[in-house]
Amino acid sequence: MTRVLVTNDDGFLSPGLRLLCNAITRIPGLEVKIVVPEKPQSAGSLAVTLHKPIRIWRTEIDGLEMNVISGRPCDAVIYAFSFLGDFDLVLSGVNMGDNTGLQALLASGTVCSCIYASIARNVPGIAFSMYLKSYFNPNDNVLIRIIEEIVKFVLEVKDELEPIAVISINFPSKIDRNTRARVCDIADVKFTHDVVRRVDPRGLEYFWIHGHLLLYPLEHLDTFSLYVDESIVISGINPRYISVLRRGHDPDRAMKVLSRLCDHVNDVLRQLFR
Repeated sequence: MTRVLVTNDDGFLSPGLRLLCNAITRIPGLEVKIVVPEKPQSAGSLAVTLHKPIRIWRTEIDGLEMNVISGRPCDAVIYAFSFLGDFDLVLSGVNMGDNTGLQALLASGTVCSCIYASIARNVPGIAFSMYLKSYFNPNDNVLIRIIEEIVKFVLEVKDELEPIAVISINFPSKIDRNTRARVCDIADVKFTHDVVRRVDPRGLEYFWIHGHLLLYPLEHLDTFSLYVDESIVISGINPRYISVLRRGHDPDRAMKVLSRLCDHVNDVLRQLFR
């Protein structure tokens, strides 16, 4: 029996969580445990809760039993491995928003929950995210089928993943017969950071961080491929090297595994849109 941990950073009410769970419940031979934050924890990165107790409660939504915690995504991973046993694979998402570019990827609770599991327990993970332009449909049968096939493929090649700790999958806002998967390296800079400084009604100063998306220098990297080419973007991560394709250990071996996954996803897309 293969044991799989499911988590996210959008909370237990996220439609992306339902989508991921609907996909993996179609795969036989999996024992699935779900541990998720009770509230959205976007940009939580590798943060853990050290200064206060973490509360746990249990619920069931759409027939899915889950453990809900008051902490962060990495707290969910710590709780799961501490009290629910060992796992063979960690799945995170589907995040409401993409996680391309190092700025977003290293801040993402979705991605970093998988990174934490790889660091602390040497367990591989898949982080699923989606670039959103409009309403998210949690019952998208195309997405469910693609996620199912990605997870099945990764489980089959698990012994070959050594140079890859986490596979990051970013879906475009829509998937149709023209959509293709692409293996991409990770862009360094995705946003410019602009800061607005203001004064609140009580006369106290505050500032608000925002930014503008940079696309022009990123052609052929993950952000450009997702936003402009509208591809399904597949990237490999190793926390010791960040990107397995550029600075990683044995990048050729990593590329072979990711390319095979990419070819498999493209075969599934062709079957779905015959």
